[in-house]
Amino acid sequence: MKTNKKLISAFAVIGALVMLSVIFVAVQSADSNAEGAIVPVDEVVKYDVTFELSAGITWKMGNVTIDNTNNPMNVDSGTKITVTVTLNQGYVGTPAITAGGSPYTAGTEYTVTSAVTFKVASGVEQGRVITFITDPGITWKYNGSPFTNSNITVETGKKITVDATVNDGYEGILAIMANGIPYSMGAEFPVNADITFMASGIHPKTFAVTFEANPGIVWKYNGNPVTTSTVTVTYGTPPIKVTTGLKPGYEGTPIIKAGTATYTAGDDFTVASDVTFTASGVQLMVLTVTFKDTPGVTWVLDGENLVGSTTQITYGDKIKVNVTIDHDFEGTPVIKAGTATYTAGDDFEVTSNVEFTVAGVSHIDNNSGGNSTLMYVAIAVAVILIICLVLWYFLFRKP
Repeated sequence: MKTNKKLISAFAVIGALVMLSVIFVAVQSADSNAEGAIVPVDEVVKYDVTFELSAGITWKMGNVTIDNTNNPMNVDSGTKITVTVTLNQGYVGTPAITAGGSPYTAGTEYTVTSAVTFKVASGVEQGRVITFITDPGITWKYNGSPFTNSNITVETGKKITVDATVNDGYEGILAIMANGIPYSMGAEFPVNADITFMASGIHPKTFAVTFEANPGIVWKYNGNPVTTSTVTVTYGTPPIKVTTGLKPGYEGTPIIKAGTATYTAGDDFTVASDVTFTASGVQLMVLTVTFKDTPGVTWVLDGENLVGSTTQITYGDKIKVNVTIDHDFEGTPVIKAGTATYTAGDDFEVTSNVEFTVAGVSHIDNNSGGNSTLMYVAIAVAVILIICLVLWYFLFRKP
């Protein structure tokens, strides 16, 4: 009896433990199921967008440039993207793009629903560089159109034509070389390697700048007096400046012309053709020669008695001056031109206003004239007396 009770108690304990284990497992299972149920509801799926990089192209996804630092791009499923590709320097062609093996048109929307790789399947190659050596005297033409760049890249085997025209201000016999070999302008040329075109035989024109002689003008070219009538100027030379100065004895305001156009002295003038500079508006000065009134003297100018006390003489003209002494005056005239002594009758060149003066002439004294008259009377009386004595001697002397 006691044995049965012990067995029953043991089974009861075992049963209780089993029940507790079942309850624990059930609770853990419930918690586990509760946590796992959240995942599939909120999970965001992402996919890699991979770009096959190469030396000849640059990828862009939207505005982002793709390189080794951001390739692949990881985006959410369903994202709409646009992809473009540009050719790198030295490469040519029309890229054929694939997205996951299917053709893709650059710049169109692409919806990402799985991992995808963009590739340029074909159409890009390293090109041939055509270089045009810059020359200020010519304008290059490439396939018939003016070409202002220094080079262009084309696909191998492309046939091109090259020409050149001579620019204004240049002249010569134009010759073109392709990699050092003479090239006939406009001829078809297959490009199978890098090539350099160079022109020769062209040089700037030279123009004659002539300064018309003017007796009253000193020409100045870029600030320096002109020593020859013509100066040679090369096309493209910086603008020149022309000014004038007046020679001694001239006056006025010079009016300068370059060709037929009025030119303002000192302004920039670009020489693009032969040109002659002329000047007008200047003339010799007219100077005043004054003859100081002096009692007892009559001034003689160029052989004629002077009327009035002044005369007008053109700068540089020569005159001869003399004087005559009036009645009742005597002396040796001393003539001065300004402060310098002048010899009567010599040439005198008029280069400024000048006054002639004379000294050394004075009026004859009246008392001295009276004494002379008395002397003449005494002589006459003496002569008469001598004649009378002679007559008396011959008529009344005794034989």
